[in-house]
Amino acid sequence: MQMLQKVEPFPHAARALGILADLGYRIAYISSRPGDALFNTVRWLQVNGFPADQVVTGLSRESKLNTVRELGPAIVFEDDPVVAASLAGKVPALWLKDWPYNRKISQGVIRFKSWQEIFRAMISSNPELAAAELATRKDE
Repeated sequence: MQMLQKVEPFPHAARALGILADLGYRIAYISSRPGDALFNTVRWLQVNGFPADQVVTGLSRESKLNTVRELGPAIVFEDDPVVAASLAGKVPALWLKDWPYNRKISQGVIRFKSWQEIFRAMISSNPELAAAELATRKDE
């Protein structure tokens, strides 16, 4: 549990998810972490500036898949190759964090190496966000 509190977030992850939350998306974290990690997980998200409408821990892969399907998400960010393979083609957008252990999954996923890629994709596809980002940079 102490290790969970010391993990550093991926750069740009909180910012990218924050933009999605600002656009009206509900942000849910569906995790296979042990159930007793819920409090620590919620606290870590808060401390690191992540938006969260729902946090679920302690799920088996099958329960995680069922929960994701029930939520009917617009976007899923995943790294588990088994979960990704099961969701590929069944959710509107499946972003797969690129790791050596999941490189065999290629169909129906959008691979990303860093959250900055997701942030840039959101900015480049939305003129209002691009303008806001330019204004933010000028203020810095």
